[in-house]
Amino acid sequence: MSKNEDVLRRIWARKKELELSTHRELYKQEDNWSKLLYYTFAALSNYLMNIENNHFSRDLQFSAKYFELLPTINDDSNLLAGDNELMLFGSAAYFFADYPGAANVALKPIDVGSLSFYEKVLYAVILNDGTFPEKTFGKVPTMMNNILLGDFSEDSLRRTLSEKLMRNSIDKLTDSAYKDGIDENILAAECVSAVVLLKIKHSTLRIMSEVSGGTDDYWKQVIQDKKVERTLWASQRALGEHGVFSGRSAVVQMPTGAGKTASISLILRSPQLSNQVQH
Repeated sequence: MSKNEDVLRRIWARKKELELSTHRELYKQEDNWSKLLYYTFAALSNYLMNIENNHFSRDLQFSAKYFELLPTINDDSNLLAGDNELMLFGSAAYFFADYPGAANVALKPIDVGSLSFYEKVLYAVILNDGTFPEKTFGKVPTMMNNILLGDFSEDSLRRTLSEKLMRNSIDKLTDSAYKDGIDENILAAECVSAVVLLKIKHSTLRIMSEVSGGTDDYWKQVIQDKKVERTLWASQRALGEHGVFSGRSAVVQMPTGAGKTASISLILRSPQLSNQVQH
């Protein structure tokens, strides 16, 4: 099923309708904590409708911080205190804003057992943990991790087939969410699709094999030995684009939490630097 942009567009509008309703306790007039909630859902929905557009970073950062902050406010008037769904969508917003480290941190307080099936799948793909049982979380997280770990890298045809099968599984997941008609599940399913596609696009195996002079087999072993992460952060992708992993000299300045240590690890393990280029 193709993405239903009309549905995504209406989701945040319904949040506003609920706020104005006098019949929902959560959105009663004196409740100030939820006044910006529909804006945060709007930012997430807008991004999902325009994933290739890079102009949503500021809105996504605001949404991520709001989703993360609101559940932590322990006040009698805050009916969303401890809300696991909001924390999950905050993690997704951080990920889409290209802050994967913050996304993983935002997952830590979440009680996974309280999430819906679709939200559990989203939790699994953001966390990048391949230990989740398929019978609970579906095949999408496992298939994604197989691709990121390079289980099919020795055979391009098998890798292409694996990605196609995973895409089909995501489509079925999304189709099921739209049929359920629950806003949060639709958002979660669309977020799953976007997270998986971005992780494969930013795969360490795929990118480092192109920018470092090393083969798929070399990086596959490094990744499977857990020497480096399975996906590259924005700063590491920038280093690759500027030829640093292939031996070019550079002066690099990064803010705290941007991935300096991981970047140095990638540089030291790049075959061009360690004279381990495989032919």
